[in-house]
Amino acid sequence: MQMPQTPDTAKIIAEDILERTRVGLIENKFETFAACFTLPHSVDTIDGRHVIHTHAEMRVTFDSILQFFAQKGVTEMSCQCLEDTIGTTHKSLLLKGDVL
Repeated sequence: MQMPQTPDTAKIIAEDILERTRVGLIENKFETFAACFTLPHSVDTIDGRHVIHTHAEMRVTFDSILQFFAQKGVTEMSCQCLEDTIGTTHKSLLLKGDVL
């Protein structure tokens, strides 16, 4: 079934992907998270660009993110689309309880 093409289609798709990646991370559901990406996949972080080539590398990245979240006491993640295109730019806010 094809999704109807409306001006909001890209934003709907991007928000769905962000929500599924958020759930995957916050609920420790690797397969939910990994299903949102094709490989190879580039990730830009404060440490620079990292290219994930394999499912195993994706798992290592996922586990590293969860370890970082645990160290910081992150309990929730708020994701927001900043552009309404399929190639989105977004920000994620990490919370410890109600505190950013």
